[in-house]
Amino acid sequence: MQRAARLSPAAAFAVGTLVFGALAAHVLAMHYHEDQALFRWARILGVSDAAHLRFEDFGLIYPHVPFYLLLPFRFLPGLDTPAAPYLLSVLATGLLLALWTRHLARAGLAPGSALWLGLPVLLQPALVRAATTGGTLALGLLFLYALHRSMVRMATRGDIRAFIVLGGTLALYFFTDALSVHLFLALLPLLVLVVPERILRDSPLSVYVILATPLVVAAGSWAYLNWIFEGDFLQFLAAPGSAYRGGWQQVPDLPWLARYGGTWWAAFGAAAVRLFLCYPVLLPLLLAARRHGAHGRALFAFCLLLPAATAFATAQNYLRHPDDLLGLAAAAVMAELALLPESRRPGWRLAFVLALLAGAGYGWYDYAHDRGPVIRPWQQALAGHPQTPPPAGALALGRWLAREREETLIDERSAYHVIAARGDARGLVLSFDERFKLALRRRLPDLRQIAVPDPHSPAGHRDGILARFPHLYDRGLPGYVRVYDRLGWRVYRRREPGEAS
Repeated sequence: MQRAARLSPAAAFAVGTLVFGALAAHVLAMHYHEDQALFRWARILGVSDAAHLRFEDFGLIYPHVPFYLLLPFRFLPGLDTPAAPYLLSVLATGLLLALWTRHLARAGLAPGSALWLGLPVLLQPALVRAATTGGTLALGLLFLYALHRSMVRMATRGDIRAFIVLGGTLALYFFTDALSVHLFLALLPLLVLVVPERILRDSPLSVYVILATPLVVAAGSWAYLNWIFEGDFLQFLAAPGSAYRGGWQQVPDLPWLARYGGTWWAAFGAAAVRLFLCYPVLLPLLLAARRHGAHGRALFAFCLLLPAATAFATAQNYLRHPDDLLGLAAAAVMAELALLPESRRPGWRLAFVLALLAGAGYGWYDYAHDRGPVIRPWQQALAGHPQTPPPAGALALGRWLAREREETLIDERSAYHVIAARGDARGLVLSFDERFKLALRRRLPDLRQIAVPDPHSPAGHRDGILARFPHLYDRGLPGYVRVYDRLGWRVYRRREPGEAS
């Protein structure tokens, strides 16, 4: 007797990584580079090439999980490349597809039915963007998939496992992306829709204590580490370059924050409208879920959760683009398609597919007309239009430093393009190094070379060396001679006794 065909998570992982890997390679070939992805890779090079590998060298103003996941690529032949963050995003998306396929198989969907649902999901622009930008969005999709399933489990079963998964997911997400804080704030008032009434009636306070404790412990431990290594409990919230502060320094350049920054209700309304325009499939999903009582309340709570989290993040001038949060709805849609029995019924399945296609069409239309600096470069690269390549001056200096391997004081916060172009950080004295901090305390640095950008350039505005020695680029320092001057970067080398000028 012939065995019935079954869904294969391994096949879904392989197909997903191949498709999204090809798209990621395409946008990279179009010179698209996500600055945060390149910065993380430069920090990986710096920390892995330091004399001692210490976790605090990754910087306590950045979530650490993306660094830990990238670190193995540094030691894998052929994967030690600035494209590693993009490969990580592709693999995370492939893992999400494999997990979803496993849950579809458990729900009893035949391969043909799953394919009908899967193809429109793969067309969602937020999913494609998450997989091909090298940032934390792909990891966020995994977390939101787990978060939504735990919300539904909590509403329908109310067991301790749902509480543990929900609280643990938020705590681990805190170390992956600062968006977790805004999600948590938005979730608190919505728990009355998710937690079973009998539990709220018997012990309402315990619900909040159990859910909040993992995240509070995570944030508290992070504050403690900031105090130990930086001398300030709130350094990760106060530092100008902190990832936990988001796009507050770019408000005039970000259309979303320029229009809604600092507001709550206006941002919530705009986010809610955008959510249902990009994911009209939520409407038939809500209609199907309401037939299952508590399940419907959980989905309704989720439909409020993302706009509310977007509003909290926008009110704090954190969110660079609304889809950084609203795009995570793709994970909840995938979870619902595997959870709801209506996905196995042809009529409902057709409604879901048509709504998914409509949302994908609107999403791509919106992305094509987006003029902001977050979406447009990626969308243009995906469409085959070459983008501005990395700064030529940084690439030239990186190649020069690869040849001139002197001990060099350089700030990776302004020179991450330089370090990526060099290919390693051996011999470089970076901002987390004690020698870097000591050099900035002295009247004159006691290092062989110093590399600094033009103080009037964007890199110059971020450079800690120039902040300490503001005239270094133009005038140099006593005892140092200029040995490199090209395309907005200068290198000064200390003249040793008896060395010719």
